[in-house]
Amino acid sequence: AAGGGTATESQLAQATTPGGEDQGGVQSTPGYQPQGGIQSTPGYQPQTEETQPGTERMPRPMSPLLRLPPRREAGGEYLIEEPTEDVSYVEPERGETVASRVRPELEPFGVRVGSFLFFPWVTGEEEFNSNIFATPDDEKSDLIHHVEPGFILDSNWNRHRLTLRADADLGFYTDNDSEDFKDYRAGVAGRLDVMRGAYLTGSADYKHLHEERSSPDDVGGSEPTEFDDIALRAAYVQQFGRFRARLLGSFDALDFQDVPAGGGGTIDNDDRDRYEAEGTLRVGYEIVPDYETYVQGSYNMRDYQRALDDNGFNRDSHGFAADAGVEVDFGGILFGDFFVGYRQQEYSDPAFDTIDGLDAGATLTWNVTPLTTVVGTVKRSIGETIQSGSAGYTGTELDLSIDHELLRNLILGLDVTYINRDYDGIDRSDDVYQAGIDANYMMNRNIYVTASYQYTDRRSTVGDAEYSQHIALVGLKLQY
Repeated sequence: AAGGGTATESQLAQATTPGGEDQGGVQSTPGYQPQGGIQSTPGYQPQTEETQPGTERMPRPMSPLLRLPPRREAGGEYLIEEPTEDVSYVEPERGETVASRVRPELEPFGVRVGSFLFFPWVTGEEEFNSNIFATPDDEKSDLIHHVEPGFILDSNWNRHRLTLRADADLGFYTDNDSEDFKDYRAGVAGRLDVMRGAYLTGSADYKHLHEERSSPDDVGGSEPTEFDDIALRAAYVQQFGRFRARLLGSFDALDFQDVPAGGGGTIDNDDRDRYEAEGTLRVGYEIVPDYETYVQGSYNMRDYQRALDDNGFNRDSHGFAADAGVEVDFGGILFGDFFVGYRQQEYSDPAFDTIDGLDAGATLTWNVTPLTTVVGTVKRSIGETIQSGSAGYTGTELDLSIDHELLRNLILGLDVTYINRDYDGIDRSDDVYQAGIDANYMMNRNIYVTASYQYTDRRSTVGDAEYSQHIALVGLKLQY
């Protein structure tokens, strides 16, 4: 695809994600829980919508997320606690947050199918977008109708776990039907409890998605760019006394489809097709209970299917990161993970310089009260781009979110984000400012209602890359 003054950014948190933002590292969970950490059991959180390659749009909230039956670790085994009708308020457990807290009286029951539980749902959402093409001038607004069906089939076993899942997001524009999209994904995830202190997790997913117009990689076609992603994740965790080792691997096969050009003809996106793979090893030592220091190293490979892109560049690359960090937990009230190190990405094309520099990340969670949680994150990455003359960019993201349980069944949220992308080899730097609020009301275990608002402002040294956007959304979710 021609550069056209665009570049890419993608989702944080899942090892290597479409768009090339390589920030997952050892914190990623092989499954659909990007914020879960390696301790999380692979499970599917359908409303944790993945950020598409390059988009600055935050996930549309439909929380509280449909969770699988809650599980507690006990002697290396996982127990299942199914919700019942006769439940009362459950005191928060250590390390729980407002968003992750189990609310048994508001969780769906599901349908028993042999040794599995089946959780179906359908969501309807109405979205107003003030600038659907993310342009600096001549903004066009529209009303988008979303229909989002899905299901989870989760094993009901005392040990091990197997989960099948599928969902879709069908979007229909009122006045600009050329922007309609049909996103869907399906996959399987599992966990094998090998022995006490050791387990293996893995997932395989197929995703058919579209690229948001807010993506710096948007090629300006008359329709959104669609792409397929075959995503594989695996992890093995082993405890050796006070030592803990974690080995993670990820693989993505990305296939971008051509799109019609606005003035006729076709925009070639085949030069973006690629394989991305990453492996990470983390070894930690628990100095005292709830205080672990660790070192971690990762290696990644990005292999494009074409030797040269449409601008004549070879975008194949490989890189590594080496970090040292600490994971702490002060009584489940204040806990976090912090690391710092060095990251480097080397490109096959001699026209591209090696990108290297500080690698860092931090997540700090503070349960101010049992009803309020504050989470702060800092992330650094090296991302892919299709911008002519640039090998990639160095990305920095700062995020602060607050969740407050106003009522047992009413959760309020606030999120502010700052993103900087500094492109290598060209005179371009982007600053993105985002702020959003949302309210999630759980009428009962079968009906959830949500409302949200988000503002995005991107400022850039390239004038036509700037835009501002308001998004308001209301939704209704039916589940069983």
